[in-house]
Amino acid sequence: LDRDSEMIWYAEVSALSSERQRFAQAHEFAHFWLHPDIAADAYAAEDAPDAYGGAGSAAAQPASGYSPRERREREADTFAAELLLPQALLRRTYITDGLRASEIADATGLSETCVLTQLARALLCPDDLGELPDDRASDPVALDESQAAAAFVKGGPVLVDAGPGTGKTRTLTARIVHLIRDRSVAPEQILALTYTNRAAEEMTDRLQAAAGPEGRRVWTGTFHAFGFELLRKEGHRIGLSAAPKLIEPIDAAALLERNLDLLSLVEFQFLSAPALPLPDILSAISRAKDELKTPSELSAAAATLALGATTEEQQSAAAKTAEIAHVYGVYTDILRQNDLLDFGDLIARSIELLAADPALLDEIRRHYPHVLADEYQDINRATSRLLQMLAGDGAGFWAAGDLRQAIYRFRGASPANVRQFDSDFPGAVRLSLRRNYRSRPSIVRLLVSSAREMGIDSLAPADWSASRSESDGPRLSLVVPRDEVAQADWLAAQIRQRQDRGLPGSSQAVLVPTNRLGDEVAQHLVARGVEVHRDGSLFDRPAVLDILSLLSLAFEPDGIGLLRVARLPHFAIPESDALRILEAARRAGRAFPEAIGWALHSVDFPASTRKGLALLNAALASIQHPDPWRLATRFLFDGSTYLDPWLVGADPAAGRCLRSIAALLRILHSGAAGEGASEAAGGKGHAALEHIRRIIRSGRFSGDRSAAEDDSTGGVRI
Repeated sequence: LDRDSEMIWYAEVSALSSERQRFAQAHEFAHFWLHPDIAADAYAAEDAPDAYGGAGSAAAQPASGYSPRERREREADTFAAELLLPQALLRRTYITDGLRASEIADATGLSETCVLTQLARALLCPDDLGELPDDRASDPVALDESQAAAAFVKGGPVLVDAGPGTGKTRTLTARIVHLIRDRSVAPEQILALTYTNRAAEEMTDRLQAAAGPEGRRVWTGTFHAFGFELLRKEGHRIGLSAAPKLIEPIDAAALLERNLDLLSLVEFQFLSAPALPLPDILSAISRAKDELKTPSELSAAAATLALGATTEEQQSAAAKTAEIAHVYGVYTDILRQNDLLDFGDLIARSIELLAADPALLDEIRRHYPHVLADEYQDINRATSRLLQMLAGDGAGFWAAGDLRQAIYRFRGASPANVRQFDSDFPGAVRLSLRRNYRSRPSIVRLLVSSAREMGIDSLAPADWSASRSESDGPRLSLVVPRDEVAQADWLAAQIRQRQDRGLPGSSQAVLVPTNRLGDEVAQHLVARGVEVHRDGSLFDRPAVLDILSLLSLAFEPDGIGLLRVARLPHFAIPESDALRILEAARRAGRAFPEAIGWALHSVDFPASTRKGLALLNAALASIQHPDPWRLATRFLFDGSTYLDPWLVGADPAAGRCLRSIAALLRILHSGAAGEGASEAAGGKGHAALEHIRRIIRSGRFSGDRSAAEDDSTGGVRI
């Protein structure tokens, strides 16, 4: 993009196909319109859009960058796709006109990938664009007295005690706007860090609304995203390549599983399931990285434990720690040999890099003289050390945290960092936000009295005031039922009373302490005629199981997915005929999916079954390109009518089904579909299915947020 002459230059003969060139030009137009104050970077062939973006895609990439440049590139890609294939037009073309993906690609001259990606957005997540932030807003929301004191404090280090509902993000945003406008700090000199992508997006949106284009130039993102960007740019100083790969926890377990012979497991040996303890071992290694312990330091700690062990339990604990230290060392070697990083490395190796190169650290401190940290109560030792390195003398350091919300101890976070702030940052100033905007006065009083009853006066916000009126909602009450039946009767009656007053079930929730109890409460309410909304596992949902069965049929030789796929209306193959195919293929030694085409020409079936087999054989033809995401999207948007019942009509469950499919597509397309999948036995498709099976076995996947939070069923959330 050449702004001065208002031209886009591109090589007529280049690595980009004509379809990619068209997209690249739209991408540069997006920069021209969206980012007038920034000179766009050249568009390289490897940057061409193959990634499935879609709503919530960042959830699948916890360390995806939120630097200004990376954010601009994502915005330009999304804008370009919408410019070339507007979602509203695409929905009408697909649903009303009946054009399928390949026909749309032919008509528009765009790549199949671009069309499939945009169809997934338009059909599966049609309402996820929402409202864009208003660049014209010139001032942040008005601040109360305590928020203004925190936002406009003269210098650091500063720690703001920001309780729940006291406007922490508003105050942090106002602090950045104050630095830019009142103290003439260049936006590029501000580094704002938080823990989650969602919080980073909210911070970015608020900054854009409050500060306009200048807000885009502030580096806002997660601690891990900052570490990842730093290691990609400067990691060569400690032996990393220019493009190290990030490995997901599930794939890290698979990596160790492929190297079981090097682990020498004894304490953690399970003969019937050798890979069973690997996720727990990796969790222990992750905690060691959070504490900045190396394999040798962990081994030394194990030796100390062994020397002091006097009981069998203590001896076993020492032996297990020693074995974890050994696996930690092997795992570290494997990661470095394969140019891989895990999430713990993003912080730990960033610290290693900055400690090894004082000149680089000085350069970064000069580049970012102002560092802001959100959710300070949740940082662990490694993150605390990184912040201390970045903040230097702390003159430009501003942090917000709340001990009442310290809930991540199981991840290695320590509220002690809040208590030790003054010693970590000498001369620190502590301020408090004193007005609660979220809850009614009775809720605020409950917090104060409960904290005191529990003997933790330090957590009781004695000086809080409530912004809301007590008349904003029903009174707070405590009910003690005599048994489960009475509890269920009371809950059902309360839900119906609110429904009679016009509050739908989808606006009500029952909170429970465990999933098991949630299942019991749901059963009791259903028995009393109350419709409930229970998320369950993404992988238990019928539409997801349909697609996984199709992938199993395409990429695994046993054909076990045929029984479910045959029942799909698009194929309508009777179960008896599906069983005949499986038996005939077994006797003839035919593997799937080729066995489908063989059966079509070798086994006598009625005409209706032969028609279904022909359609199934055509759907599996894309196995020549063994990409599970492409096979699934071709089936959904090009080779079948599978989605049609959910795209027309007003079935309240349709939105949930579509979002579930979108969540699965994100998993299939993410880099997390098996590290080294293309080299793995069975190819990329088999590796993706094994990856999903590992997720299910581990029980460590809570599902996609956009799918889980859809309330279209109207039921009470449990």
